[in-house]
Amino acid sequence: TSYSSLILDGSISGTVTYNRSVNSFTNDATNNDNDLISAPVTGQTFGSFDSANTNLLASGSTRAFAPFNNVTGAYENYDATTNAATTLDTATGYRAATTDGGTLSFTGNAESGNVSKNVTIGDDMTYGIWNLIGNPYPSYLDVETFLTHVVSTQTSGERNIDLMESASGIYGYDGDASDGWRIITLANASGELMAPGQGFFIAADGNDVLAHDIEFTPAMRTSGNADDFIQNRT
Repeated sequence: TSYSSLILDGSISGTVTYNRSVNSFTNDATNNDNDLISAPVTGQTFGSFDSANTNLLASGSTRAFAPFNNVTGAYENYDATTNAATTLDTATGYRAATTDGGTLSFTGNAESGNVSKNVTIGDDMTYGIWNLIGNPYPSYLDVETFLTHVVSTQTSGERNIDLMESASGIYGYDGDASDGWRIITLANASGELMAPGQGFFIAADGNDVLAHDIEFTPAMRTSGNADDFIQNRT
C-alpha cells in the first residue's frame, strides 16, 4: 500500500534492485487482472527481468508484459525468446500481470537526471493519440509539479481528450471494473503522488507532438507514503 523512494543527487556504485507490486490475474470482474507499470531503474534487458520473476504471468513463451502500440491500437506482449535482448526503456509504460499479486523485481541503474520521452500520434483511429509512459525514477513523482512543468512550460503537447490545455492530465489504470481509470489534471493534482514504477497514459497533441517530448526532471521526485493507482493492496 506504499512504496519506498530512493532519491539520488549524483550516482551510486553498482546497481539497484527495486521490487514493484503488480496486480494479479484472477479472471474476475473485480480487479481486471492487469497493472500499468514502468521500470524504476535503467539498463535491464527483458531476458534478465523475465528470469528474475517466475511469478510474471505466462502462456508458453509469451509473457504478460506489453508496451502499447498506438499504430495498431493494441498491447503487444513480449516473448521470452524474441525479446530477451530488448532493453526495458526508461519512461516507457507496460501492461503487466503476476500470478500471485506479489512484486516484480527490477535491477539496473538508478536514474537521477532529466529524462525525455518521445510521444507520438499513431494511425489507429480510436487510440492513436494515446501513449503509455511511466515514472522513470525509483521514487515518488509529484504529479502537480509534473503537470505544471509539462503544460505550463510547453515542453510537450500533452493534453487530455477535452482538448483543453488547462485540463491536461494523466490517466492511471485503477483496476476498478466500473470505470477503469483515475484521471488527474491540474484541477485536482494538489498533493497527488505517483508511485515508483508506475505506468500511465497521456494523450498527445497532434499540433505539438513532433516538436516536443514529455520531460521528467529530478525536481519532480519526492518521498511519501501513498498507494499506487490500484488501491489497498498489501
